[in-house]
Amino acid sequence: MVWLIPAFKDLYLKIKRHRTHILNTIRYGMSNARIEVTSVIFMIWDNFFVGIYTASESVAFYALIRLHHVCSLEGLTATYEVESAALRGMGKSLEPSIITILGTVVFRIIWLATVFRLVPILNLASFGGRNCINFLFGQD
Repeated sequence: MVWLIPAFKDLYLKIKRHRTHILNTIRYGMSNARIEVTSVIFMIWDNFFVGIYTASESVAFYALIRLHHVCSLEGLTATYEVESAALRGMGKSLEPSIITILGTVVFRIIWLATVFRLVPILNLASFGGRNCINFLFGQD
């Protein structure tokens, strides 16, 4: 094949060589998009989904708070969970375990021991992203 522009040949060869990695990256991005779409669906029809589990208004009030906190950051959770699973699939188990423990357990313990102790309200205990930003920057 005769190449008119040598740079295109180099690009073509790089894409051909890394085709599997490029496709896996696209699949990974699409899986995160599906997770985000699912989270948005749960947040839009929140009363319906909470109503499946309880009829009590007081329980539903706190369930809605928790649902919005969990769904608002679910895309971030997917980023480290999928990468940890990929590392486990490659035969490495220590690194993903440390990443998961630091990302979920240690950070939450530090959060509860510092910020939640100062302001003990449910919004800060369940650590919603919006509430964290509001607390740190003093916005209402």
